[in-house]
Amino acid sequence: MDNPPKKWLYYKGSPGSYRPHEVLGFNTDSPRADKLAAEVCKVLDIANYSIDDEGYQSEIICAEYSEKHDMWAWMQSWADGTHWDDHDSPAIDVSFGVILIKNGIILQQWEPYTYNPYFGCVPEFMDWLDDNLILIYGEKHTTYAARIKPGVKTKYVELESYWIVRNETIFHKTYDGKEVRSTTLPELEEGSVIGLAEAKKRGLNPDT
Repeated sequence: MDNPPKKWLYYKGSPGSYRPHEVLGFNTDSPRADKLAAEVCKVLDIANYSIDDEGYQSEIICAEYSEKHDMWAWMQSWADGTHWDDHDSPAIDVSFGVILIKNGIILQQWEPYTYNPYFGCVPEFMDWLDDNLILIYGEKHTTYAARIKPGVKTKYVELESYWIVRNETIFHKTYDGKEVRSTTLPELEEGSVIGLAEAKKRGLNPDT
């Protein structure tokens, strides 16, 4: 099938926490994201979107290239498209994965943690810091930051929904809007907490 219908649009309407962010580096809601996804498909010699013989739909959602380490990373989705119109089907198999590859060899694979992948897993930020891939994504209830690195167990931590990246640090505003927390990159360690007024003064308010 040359142009299969895209019945599964994982990013339309879910998760509820998703919103575009203005960030330094990579933003998955941008022309650059589409360009990099197309480039990794050329490297892998695969289609950006496809349906296999068993009816599984696969899509390259976003990608990033490390020129320093000659490594590609991308996020991919899979879904069983054979039961979308079957209202008696008890479940639909949906999964997401992040893959790191160099010279045709897979160095690391990781399935992002989600409450339930059926409700979506939306990448909001992807960029390299040395040989650490930093991914920020939203699922049904929560926003997470993950560090994915070859040969190292992937680490992920919760973030607040509103965030920005500045000077290798994630700044994210607390739910009550009174404070801004920080998370260091690439370690994903909890940093200092500052008041909202100070964050605005220093240009670290995630709303701006």
